[in-house]
Amino acid sequence: MNPEKDDIDALLSASAPRPEPPEDVRARVQTHVDAVWQARKRRRRQGYMALAAGVLLGVAAVLFIPEQQAGFDLQVTSADTLWLNGHKVQPGTVHVPANGTLVADGTSILRLPGGAEMRLRSGGTRVHWRTADALDLDAGEVFVRSNGGKLALHTPFATFRNTGTVFRVAVESDQALLAMREGEVQVESPHGSTTARARQSTGDVVVVDRHRVQTTPASLDAPGWAWSADAPAGYPQGVVSEVLAAIAQDLHKPLLFASPEAARRAREARVSGDLSGTTATSALTIALGIAGLEQDTERQDAIVVRLSRAEARD
Repeated sequence: MNPEKDDIDALLSASAPRPEPPEDVRARVQTHVDAVWQARKRRRRQGYMALAAGVLLGVAAVLFIPEQQAGFDLQVTSADTLWLNGHKVQPGTVHVPANGTLVADGTSILRLPGGAEMRLRSGGTRVHWRTADALDLDAGEVFVRSNGGKLALHTPFATFRNTGTVFRVAVESDQALLAMREGEVQVESPHGSTTARARQSTGDVVVVDRHRVQTTPASLDAPGWAWSADAPAGYPQGVVSEVLAAIAQDLHKPLLFASPEAARRAREARVSGDLSGTTATSALTIALGIAGLEQDTERQDAIVVRLSRAEARD
């Protein structure tokens, strides 16, 4: 035995080509390798698909969820041919989408989320909502009782901002008009900023056109306010005196009683019928009749309630 020769033979054997495995063994190995490779490819593809689905869901959340949440709800107390984005509106809760537009062919009453009451004059008043407390008055006229809430009305001529006031704004082709009844409104226009105010018996009327801002006082019971009482305001059933107070507020006049007996009857009588579909003037007649009262029509600056002539004779 030659150890050196044995070491050389072993080295040469190790470097020589390995013998080919049998064909059936080669086929089984190849099948196994292919199966493992395909499984890995499926898992990788599923991972990509899951990632893509997650991205799509994220995009959908960004694109669609805000659209569902956009806008706000308001209460339509009275709607005589009112349209929202071309669809007729019925009284009740109405969702106004982002950039929603209301058009009033008949006088309508709205309650805004912030508590303000807005009346839209008939004849095509058009308001385009920016947010729940900011809108564009494109045409027509609105009456606002803010009830402590803030509201901004933008017109082509000026922006009117208020808090805690009663006022109306009208837009015409060549000007915007603001009339005050209570409180103050800030007027902002290219001509500068001014404050409109209501006083004990008069309120500022501000006219803004493309050339100037003009302010003049006017009576609080000027004819321009009459239209705002045309729409049914939804007077509730209850004590006559409370119904009369709500009606007087809508008619923009103080409520006075000609005698203690007239005041007592108003406190004791109740309205049991439905006044939700009546205007302020009609509701006034009905409520007074229930309590055996009438209005003293000689007083135009206030609602003066007295005993009806029949009751007075008795």
